[in-house]
Amino acid sequence: MRRALEQGQFELYYQPKISSGNGRVSGMEALIRWNHPQRGLVPPIEFIAIAEESGIIAPIGEWALQQACRQNQSWIEAGWSDFPISVNVSIAQFKHKDFSKIVAAALAQSGLNAQFLTLEITESLVMENPELFILELERLKALGLRISIDDFGTGYSSLSYLKRFPVDELKIDRSFVRDISTNPADADICRTIIMIGRNLGLSVVAEGVETEAQAGYLRRHRCDELQGYLLCRPEPASQISVRLAEQTLLYPALWQKRTAFRLALIVDDDALSLQALARALQSDDCRILSATSTAMALEMLATYDVAVVVARRWVGEISGTEFLQKIRKSYPGAVRIMMGDHADLEDVSTELNRGEIYSFILQPWDEPHLRAALQKAFAYRDLKKSLASDFVQNSGQHNERLTHHSEKASR
Repeated sequence: MRRALEQGQFELYYQPKISSGNGRVSGMEALIRWNHPQRGLVPPIEFIAIAEESGIIAPIGEWALQQACRQNQSWIEAGWSDFPISVNVSIAQFKHKDFSKIVAAALAQSGLNAQFLTLEITESLVMENPELFILELERLKALGLRISIDDFGTGYSSLSYLKRFPVDELKIDRSFVRDISTNPADADICRTIIMIGRNLGLSVVAEGVETEAQAGYLRRHRCDELQGYLLCRPEPASQISVRLAEQTLLYPALWQKRTAFRLALIVDDDALSLQALARALQSDDCRILSATSTAMALEMLATYDVAVVVARRWVGEISGTEFLQKIRKSYPGAVRIMMGDHADLEDVSTELNRGEIYSFILQPWDEPHLRAALQKAFAYRDLKKSLASDFVQNSGQHNERLTHHSEKASR
């Protein structure tokens, strides 16, 4: 690896961060690759750990920092970049007594304004020695750059420390994003991290986004930026330069303006019954989504903003009650309706009384009754959204009044 560094065998690839609001490139992460003369392109997972153990990681990291700063400065001069470039920092680099001076030198040599550089530091590194970390971060922040905590959610950081860290960004670890559409626990973790970031005034990036369902769920819960193979794989600077010059959306389907349909999802493992239900419920202002399995239904719920879910008492070997409870946890805004016979009604009466299921439709159903039940469910959803919006608005006004009174009292 020392020879590789001397001979210029290392290369930086770049992976964009995409604004979830407009689909434009809002950041770029520099990722190192090793162009081995015999083995070809070697990914970092195969050599970074060895580089850290051998001590060569510090000069490799310094080279990567310098190269990334020069690259972003060239994009800025070409008029293609108005965003920060992110560089990962290893433990060895961070513990170097002159690390802040090394960063300052890289900025000075490249001419890059510090506001266009982000240093990504893993959460586990942060928590190794939080007090020391805060001191070093303050030295780095004095340069004017941005700090991101990478792999957030895996390092057990204390919220009391997090509010003291002079950081700008949290990156949700890919392990939580991977099963976000099927695992309520992962969905809860992602929503919580987004909420923490928003309350602390930090931007939140989700890495490892590989499906439309993941992207749709994260966008709907106002994650600031998305990064992953769905949008763009890491590419050499030459290819990224072409993308930046063209200024096109990397995955335009996610940001296409959607028709203002209200969405209902029907879940039934009987294909014929599903078709009949979809035909009966389709209307000018309502679009019907269909799923023959709970797995398919969860993907659709993550991808689309579904207002109403209609499920049979049993979907395959899974009870509709269990499935709707899962939806209630991950998608509390979705109104839940169950279909079944009189025997099923007796089984789910407790859930109905608790409000875990909005309504129960007896079979055989008739079309007018079915349509009326769906319209009532839509109206109920609209009411819930309106009340939630009023609550948020009133809470904001209440907080402003408290702040005003507090400031007045302090004076």
